[in-house]
Amino acid sequence: MPKFIVVCLLLVSLDGRTLAVDITSKLAKAKETTIKKPTPHELMAPYWCAEPGWHTEFQLRNNLLTSNLTVTPVLRLSTGQEYKLSAVTIPAGTVTNVDVMTELAKVAPQLVHKPGTFGSASFQYSSISTANLYAVAMVHMDGQPIGYHIDAA
Repeated sequence: MPKFIVVCLLLVSLDGRTLAVDITSKLAKAKETTIKKPTPHELMAPYWCAEPGWHTEFQLRNNLLTSNLTVTPVLRLSTGQEYKLSAVTIPAGTVTNVDVMTELAKVAPQLVHKPGTFGSASFQYSSISTANLYAVAMVHMDGQPIGYHIDAA
């Protein structure tokens, strides 16, 4: 009788090891196939303004829990001209503000506080999902309690 129990235990432990190895290899294979690679994404905000008496800032939130996210804001004027601003690296799970006047002064100083300086903005980044970035254009009237919160989509 004891030999029978030893043989059964040995078979169970061998089957368990085989099963454990089989499950581990299947999990590793599944993980390899489900890992997504970053792809280019773009969110659009329909309005920003740098006209006299107005101020715009972009609030960019990285929704990733463990990775930085690099975003390049692009301003599009109502005339169709585009101005690529400096890339911004946002730490995981945080919000970064981009002052449009400051950044616009670096690439096109002639447009700051000039009538007709407004348009749309895009936020370009590479990530595994579009949802990894939340972007807002905050347009304020200087010295007044007037402001617009414009979500990017």
